[in-house]
Amino acid sequence: MFKYNCLNPIANVGLDIFTDAYEKTDDVNAADAILVRSASMHEMELSDNVKAVARAGAGV
Repeated sequence: MFKYNCLNPIANVGLDIFTDAYEKTDDVNAADAILVRSASMHEMELSDNVKAVARAGAGV
């Protein structure tokens, strides 16, 4: 199971793409990936679990 954490609300139209192999977690330290739109991550300490950080948004 691949776990992801959303630092900001992400539209369901994007999250619905994930299959049952993906699970949303509220624990950022348990996540394999972090999805972010606009949250500041400069002061965040990430666990060794985190393999990817992805920015979601329209890019404007």
